[in-house]
Amino acid sequence: MAVGFSIALLAGLRDVARDVLRPRQSGTLRDRLYLGGHIAKGSNLAQDTLGLWVNQLACRAGDARGCTHVGRIYASGWGVLRDEARAIPLYERSCADGDGLGCVNLGFALEMGQGVRADADRAAALYEKACQLRAESGCYRLATCYDQGIGVAVDHARAIELYRIACDGDHTPSCIELGNRYETGADVPANAATAHGFYRHACESGDLPSCAAQRRFEAGDD
Repeated sequence: MAVGFSIALLAGLRDVARDVLRPRQSGTLRDRLYLGGHIAKGSNLAQDTLGLWVNQLACRAGDARGCTHVGRIYASGWGVLRDEARAIPLYERSCADGDGLGCVNLGFALEMGQGVRADADRAAALYEKACQLRAESGCYRLATCYDQGIGVAVDHARAIELYRIACDGDHTPSCIELGNRYETGADVPANAATAHGFYRHACESGDLPSCAAQRRFEAGDD
């Protein structure tokens, strides 16, 4: 087993090196190092170990997104003992350094009380910051807060606006949400053409149920 792990780790190092060294028109070497290490997914111990190592290097070099990924690796238990509390200072660091995804992950931990005392108000504020940093998942999470009154007053109109911002940034779940709402008339006037457009957008991002919904609308147009 140890031999197989070592072989897999070496193969992973080869793939990371190939990705890091591949010519690109833009991006610093540190950016490439982070991209090469974005491989921890919780499905392969060797890949997870390598992903942790490379992202730790990026984090120590000052790359905020690398810190975000190290935090997620610990929060998810990918190749390491799961430690949600250990992820919190990593998310705080990356969010403070301007990584929107770090703000989203910290907000979610605070919303759910994962590794830290739950704080809905702070979670909503972090989602707001993430959205302002152009992290579409932050806009989506903030929209759900306005829909459900989590840390903010219920405001369905504001939620719709945020889902639109996220969908415009190709956040598939937001496009699906809007498609569903315009199809059923939930908090918006029902509009089949608008729903069709949102489903088409989600389908183009690879969401198969949205593709089926798109085909259903197109069949109804005949």
